[in-house]
Amino acid sequence: MSMPRYFFQDFLFENMPVDEQEYPVVTLKYLPPDEDTTQYVPISFDVMLRMNHEEEWKDLFTRVAGKDVCIIDNVRIENQEVEPYKRFYLMAYYYTLMNHCQNLYVSSE
Repeated sequence: MSMPRYFFQDFLFENMPVDEQEYPVVTLKYLPPDEDTTQYVPISFDVMLRMNHEEEWKDLFTRVAGKDVCIIDNVRIENQEVEPYKRFYLMAYYYTLMNHCQNLYVSSE
């Protein structure tokens, strides 16, 4: 008897509204480059890409509940062909987190 197979992080995409290009419907808010990020709970984009278990995400949601959060975009792209994938995941994580945070921003490393 085979077990059903799921795409990792599939639980994050359930009921997520998407546009005609299948990108999450969300507008990212970026911090200015000179903004002090110490007043925000920092979350590494690289770490989120490796969070494949729902329990890890639930722990993160608890940690950021009602707080000001900043996703630190620390993923560097060397091949521009994968840029759309990076943007998709950044938007998906942003959409998912904004439902738990008071304020949410993105900042470059």
